[in-house]
Amino acid sequence: MHYDRIHPLTIVIELGRTIRQFALLIAIIAFNTIIGARTGDGLTEEIFFTAAGALVAIPALLRYFSYGYAIAEGNLLVKQGLLVKQDRTIPLSRIQNINLRRSLMHQLLGLVDLEIETGVSATPEARISALLVADGERLKQKLLGLSQQMAPAQTGIAALAAGGSTAPTVERWQMVYQPTSSELFLAGASENKALRLIAVVFSFGAIAPLLERTFENIVRSNPALQGREGLVTGTAGAIGVGLFVLFIGWIVSIVSTYIKFYNFQLTEEGGRLRRTYGLFNQIENVLPVRRIQKVTVSRNKIQEFLKISTVTVVTAGGFGAEGGNQEARVVTTPVLAPVVRLEAIPSILRRCLTGLESGPGRQQSVARSMGLRIFLTWGLFWLIAGAATIPWLQWRGIAGGAGLAALSWLYGFIYVRSTRWSLSDKMFFMTTGWWRNNRNYVPTDKVQYVEITQG
Repeated sequence: MHYDRIHPLTIVIELGRTIRQFALLIAIIAFNTIIGARTGDGLTEEIFFTAAGALVAIPALLRYFSYGYAIAEGNLLVKQGLLVKQDRTIPLSRIQNINLRRSLMHQLLGLVDLEIETGVSATPEARISALLVADGERLKQKLLGLSQQMAPAQTGIAALAAGGSTAPTVERWQMVYQPTSSELFLAGASENKALRLIAVVFSFGAIAPLLERTFENIVRSNPALQGREGLVTGTAGAIGVGLFVLFIGWIVSIVSTYIKFYNFQLTEEGGRLRRTYGLFNQIENVLPVRRIQKVTVSRNKIQEFLKISTVTVVTAGGFGAEGGNQEARVVTTPVLAPVVRLEAIPSILRRCLTGLESGPGRQQSVARSMGLRIFLTWGLFWLIAGAATIPWLQWRGIAGGAGLAALSWLYGFIYVRSTRWSLSDKMFFMTTGWWRNNRNYVPTDKVQYVEITQG
């Protein structure tokens, strides 16, 4: 069996991926190595850079020389690995979608990654990385059995690679929604990623000893910093740092939203929805409407004031799940549209769901005893835990337990007041959340099972 090779520049792509995975660790060790070499302490620079080069280059070379793909007898065959070999057989009839992805490095080299989805799992069954853009488009059409239907005009990723517009041809794709730059700004401005920044800071605790040595080297190499510590002290300093983190999180939210969803287009053709977007990482994927299991329209209080929402979907299998390495991907709910004006939401819902013509119907509230159940589940636990710490924490233990119990009661109260649901012959609807309101639409013919639990 003859297997086609991926492009030789795949080695460069894999080098970039490996460097990104270990960038922080490599930078810290490199700094310590250089400082240590100057002071006579630590590894030599030659040893470090030799080891780092081997760490980065070997996986890239192994992937290029071991990866191959072929189409035979109605199947896509994929092989990879030298020490641990993997052979995959994917029937072409099972392929539901092929995603095209191009990072900034792909764009510079004229390459594209293909992700093959069958709907069996939430992640792609195979990733072919990397091919020339024209070869990737031809392989995509061949795998989907659409080569005879290809239009002469370039669309999607191929148009992006050629420097043209991503607008689909009028004959095939109909525009559903395209947010403006101001709407993308509002989407980013109404979210704040400060908590993510704080989580990243706390995650550094795993390499705290290495960071401590790094800071010591910085002080030792800069006499002006010696003897100076506690640059931020007191309540005023803490408040200032908090406001600074919030401001940086706000800026990061705006910039990252604009970069990620640059030139976002949601189009429709023949029962399929297509997304194309991205400034540095250009992505194109197609969703058959029949695979949609649930649609969620979410917005926080700020977005409610701005009259915008985000639309996400849950599908049978994957739909362009965000992430990097296929084998180590954290699957998130795909965003069908990052920002939508309220007046455009009904049109998108009708394209995604059947049986929504009459709306969600009369909504009912959950039983008030649900709030009591939440309090009894968590509130009593915190009260008991606080009382158990009295010998060590004295009154602080019971005070902390009482405070957490009060928060449990408040959560139960908000849950009861903010949760509503309705059920019709074709649709189950449920709205939850106070600060972030989620309106969930589930077609009844997509329900797999119902579980009833009672404490």
